[in-house]
Amino acid sequence: MNIKLLRPPCNKKLKRMASWCALAMGLPFSQIQAAGDNNFEALESRIAELENRLDEPTALRAYWREGLRLESEDRSFLFRFGGRFQNDWAFISADDDVEESVGGISDGTKFRRARLYFAGEMYDHIYFRTEYDFAGGKPGFRDVYAGLQNIPVVGNIRAGRMLEPFNMEGTTPNHYFTFIERGLPSAFYPFRNSGVMLHNHALDRRMTWAAGLFMHTDEFGDSDDDSKYSATARLTGLPWYEDGGKNWFHVGVSGSRRKPDGDAYSVSARPETFVSPGFLDTGMLPSDRVYLLGAEAVLSSGPFSLQAELVHASASLLESGELMESASADLQGFYVYASYFLTDDHRTYNRSSGALGRVIPARNFMSNGRAPGAWEIAARYSELDLNDGAVEGGNLRNITLGLNWYLTPNTRITWNYVRADLKDIGNADIAQMRLWLDF
Repeated sequence: MNIKLLRPPCNKKLKRMASWCALAMGLPFSQIQAAGDNNFEALESRIAELENRLDEPTALRAYWREGLRLESEDRSFLFRFGGRFQNDWAFISADDDVEESVGGISDGTKFRRARLYFAGEMYDHIYFRTEYDFAGGKPGFRDVYAGLQNIPVVGNIRAGRMLEPFNMEGTTPNHYFTFIERGLPSAFYPFRNSGVMLHNHALDRRMTWAAGLFMHTDEFGDSDDDSKYSATARLTGLPWYEDGGKNWFHVGVSGSRRKPDGDAYSVSARPETFVSPGFLDTGMLPSDRVYLLGAEAVLSSGPFSLQAELVHASASLLESGELMESASADLQGFYVYASYFLTDDHRTYNRSSGALGRVIPARNFMSNGRAPGAWEIAARYSELDLNDGAVEGGNLRNITLGLNWYLTPNTRITWNYVRADLKDIGNADIAQMRLWLDF
């Protein structure tokens, strides 16, 4: 940041003007000349000092806070560099009817995510984030946006490619999940698109809200069809928050009105593992409008927590073949899960965004030579029903058992066992593990 002050031009002319003014006040010429020389020398010295100071680059202090950060002394500049990777291993055993239905299942390993990001704040009111994912060998955008913050009345404005504000698991950063994958209702989530969003918190961060208009885009934020759009909003409340975040209760609602791409809407889902093929699929439904409604609640009391979400999707169907008999397809899913820390730890909550925060072990693994890190057990039941009238996308019910070992705030190993029941077809058993690391 270089700002250049220009020296006043025509010093001789300025001195002459000052001398004439002084003579008009009756001062002797010798005093006039000495005073003028001294004043202008002092002014030039001061200008040179300011130029030297402004020519110096802004100093940034580097430090670690769950990631590498650079910060200016006055906090008007703050930058964050980082990334994450999540490596999955899964071993799957399924009934013959299930394998025949989904087209074959095999064990495997995949990198679920392999991302790098650069984010920051500048000049007090500007913030930005750029994040790219290299998993699967095909780089693509994730978050690429900029915004204004701390704006009177409005709060914050964001534009670019971002997560649409829908439900708890849809807005919580994926490296803060309790289980390896989101619950089955995430099949409805809108996730990332390009648009403009307003968001803020209120009532001493006891309430958050976010609302935006979005254009449906590809993984690089591109679209050439002006008919693909959505309007999405989320409102959350925090009626109970005590003991510095050890005990809290969160509730929220979300809604979205969507214009499907090419007047065709589809929903598909895997059984809560990234390695498996899809188990459910509605196919392409002729629809020009889709409405999503979500509800969420989380209770955290010391080491224990309970979380649940419900999503309902209503797709207005166009007249086409067998679907002429029905005006809409009503699809839904939900999950509920409980978790318990075996160590002296608890879940955290981000009061500014109304989302889950990072688990920070009370004692990192091997600190003081014997600390265990944080250990958590969890159990979840989730269900996704994609059947309604002539729409036969299937019904899937999952029971998932989980064990988390948080070695440090940035390193974790998770084991999940999933029992997937594909209604009227058969069952699949999935044993999987994920190594998480972010910085």
